[in-house]
Formats: sequence, C-alpha cells, structure tokens
Amino acid sequence: MKYPVISVKWADHWIEYGDCSLEFIQKNLKSYDGNYSGHLVGESKQMICLCANVWEGEDGEDNFSDPMFIMKKAIISRSDKV
Repeated sequence: MKYPVISVKWADHWIEYGDCSLEFIQKNLKSYDGNYSGHLVGESKQMICLCANVWEGEDGEDNFSDPMFIMKKAIISRSDKV
C-alpha cells in the first residue's frame, strides 16, 4: 500500500489556564497521551505525518486531508495493526 494506515500513541504537553495550587501541579505532572490512526504520508528524521483520507484527484495527483504532524521523540507506540 502506498500510504499504509498506522496507529500512533504519543505523549503531548498541555496547559492549565488560570490560577492553581502547588498540590494541583504536583498531582498533574504527567503527559497527555494522544492517539491517532491514519495514512502514513510522510516521515523525516524528526516527524511523521498521518492523514485521515487520501484520494486520487481528477488530475491524477494524490490529495490529502487533515494532516497530523507528530514529533517522533514524543511517540510512545506505533503499530501497523489498526
């Protein structure tokens, strides 16, 4: 398959708006884990790009929707078994 469908789980940062206590901060020192499945359409040394849909346009060129760019250093798991 030209653009295989894979699943990725990655650790992401997050922000809490407003004032909070030190107890809240200590309790929440953990990453937000994201999950996404999509067509692997690009990969570099630092990043991957997954797209929700891939189709061939009338001009014969591939078209892509909703690209998700994920840093490889943040990836917890990656599977081609979707």
